[in-house]
Amino acid sequence: AWFRLEVGELRRRFPNTLRADVLHVHAAWESVVAWKTDRDDTALLDVLLDNLTALESVVLRAGLAVVFWNAIFAKIVSELYALVEKVGKSPKERLIRKYLGLSLNALPTVLKVIQSILLDLRNSTLDTLTLLENESKLTVPSLAGESLWHPDPSFEDEGIWVRVLKEGRQPSNTTLIAIHHHLVTVLYSIVVLQLKPVRVSTLFDPKIIEQLFTNITRETPSFDPVDPTGSRLSEIEKFLSLIITASCNNDDSTTWPELAIELAEAFRVDADAVRRRHVVELYERRRDAQAKEVLFAVRDREALGPRLLPVLGRRLAGAMKDSANESRSLELVVQFPLGVLQFVRSFDRVLIAGEDDFEALKALADAIALMFPHSSSEHVIAARIRDTL
Repeated sequence: AWFRLEVGELRRRFPNTLRADVLHVHAAWESVVAWKTDRDDTALLDVLLDNLTALESVVLRAGLAVVFWNAIFAKIVSELYALVEKVGKSPKERLIRKYLGLSLNALPTVLKVIQSILLDLRNSTLDTLTLLENESKLTVPSLAGESLWHPDPSFEDEGIWVRVLKEGRQPSNTTLIAIHHHLVTVLYSIVVLQLKPVRVSTLFDPKIIEQLFTNITRETPSFDPVDPTGSRLSEIEKFLSLIITASCNNDDSTTWPELAIELAEAFRVDADAVRRRHVVELYERRRDAQAKEVLFAVRDREALGPRLLPVLGRRLAGAMKDSANESRSLELVVQFPLGVLQFVRSFDRVLIAGEDDFEALKALADAIALMFPHSSSEHVIAARIRDTL
């Protein structure tokens, strides 16, 4: 009986209809069709990605990704972008449900899937361009099916196949893909970390804003990337700082900071400044072990020193005010030189309260002393704190 035949036997009988790439395209498409009826069922999008990335043909991979973007996901990103611009933060559940047809819980997963689709589209497009540049033969899959299904073996289905092949044959614009990938990454950060206040448009070059949500396969007017200056540079730095602060508040020392550095490089700003910010915030929260790990990657230690020295002062002021350290604090008041004592007391109103470890403060003072020239007053203060502790 038909239903007892194994897939291998079926493929021998229907070699064209049951080719692996053919099945992957249809499985991916059907998973999206099913997801559109229940957008909170994000497991269906995992099926989409599994089948998209399993495609061997770069033409099909690129074409399917473009079809998904144009038909479904570009609108979701566009609506979310407009909402965030309007409210200046991650929209409430009611607005997300109304305009995107999604729950707040499902939205981050959907955005991650869109990120993956855009990244796969970029990779498959680059593969296609490489083949064309090397004058390699770009294999275009045949649409021919068995005559059992169609009177003419060369019959081309006017549905998903034609759309996928049409888009896949025309390489997409990698600049536009990258722009939209950065945008989705920014929106994902805002939604997951609940960042505010934010205006996404201030992060991008005005020439780039004009290209958003246009045909991703069209050629764009050429323009050279411009390093941000003035208010745009300030807005980017402020946004990246929001990510770092939120990551430290959530005890995430790797994932979000890495994403912030990725965005810094995409926006052409100093990624080392992001690392320095991360180090400062970790030390402020007494997460010294994690701070030391990040510190290894910081290139400009001289720029970090002036930001860490006040952290040392605030933490030391807090430790000396702690009643648990009363006897030790009295000893330090006597032992510290007058200049150091005045430095510490200047932070009494902004001290970092709570239990602290004098050994940890000694290590921090030692690290800070190395960030300043030996002849500087900052080095003298840090070194004397270290030696006294």
